[in-house]
Amino acid sequence: PSVSTGSKSGPISLAIGDLDNNGRLDVATANYLDDNVGVHLSYGTGNFGGISRYPFATGSLPVAIAVSDFNNDNHSDIVVSNYGTGDINIIDGYGDGTFGSVIKYSLLDGSTPTAVAVGDLNLDNNSDIVVVDSELNNIYVFLGDGNSTFVLEMIYSVGLSSLLRGVNVADLNNDSFLDIVAVAAGTNKVLLLQGDGNGTFGNAVSYVMGYEYDPYAVAVGDFNQDHWLDIAVANYGGDYVEILLRSC
Repeated sequence: PSVSTGSKSGPISLAIGDLDNNGRLDVATANYLDDNVGVHLSYGTGNFGGISRYPFATGSLPVAIAVSDFNNDNHSDIVVSNYGTGDINIIDGYGDGTFGSVIKYSLLDGSTPTAVAVGDLNLDNNSDIVVVDSELNNIYVFLGDGNSTFVLEMIYSVGLSSLLRGVNVADLNNDSFLDIVAVAAGTNKVLLLQGDGNGTFGNAVSYVMGYEYDPYAVAVGDFNQDHWLDIAVANYGGDYVEILLRSC
C-alpha cells in the first residue's frame, strides 16, 4: 500500500511512533515543498488514514523529523528541523493523533539545519534534541525540562566546509552516556563526540572516509553481536554503505 502526502508536497524524511496511543505505529512526514508536517494514523493492517497537516511558516522547508515525548505526558510529540528558516519546531501531541500549536526555537542566524536526533543527554529522564547545521558547520544541543521547553545548552563547531548532513545519538562506548555521531559530506568524515552524561560533549574525533564519498546519513546498531554499537554510513557519492565496527 502507499500513502499520499499530497501533490508536490515533497516528503523528504519521516518518523514512526504511536501517535494516538492505540498500540499501532503511525507515520509523520516532513513535507519539504509544502512547509508542513503530515500525520498518517495506522489502521493496524499496514494501511493508513488520510493525512492531517500541521503547517509551518512559508519557506520553512522542513527537512528532518523525529518523535519523542517532550513533556512527559506519555503522548508522542514531534520535532522538525527547518532548512529554510534556520530553526526547529516542536509540536506537542494530545495522544489522540492530533497535535497542538507550533513552538519554535531558533538557531544562529544563517543556519541551515539538516538533521535532528533525540535522546536523554543529561540523565534527567527528559528528552533532549541534537541538531546539525550544514551552513555554519555547527552541532546544537538543546536540553529539555520535561515540559516541551528547551535551552540551547551548547554549540559545537566542527570546522569549515564540513557540510553536516546526518546525526544520531547512542551510547557508543558503553559508559551509559549518550554520544553524538554525525556525518560531514564536505570533508568526507564521520564525527564522534563523546557525552559525559550532563549534556556536554568532548571534542569531535573524526574518521575519514574515501575521497568524494559524500556521507549523507548515519545509523547505529550492533552488527557483529559483540555488545558494542557500530556505525553505518550512507555515502551518496560512493554509492554504497560503509560499516564502521567498534574496536574494543
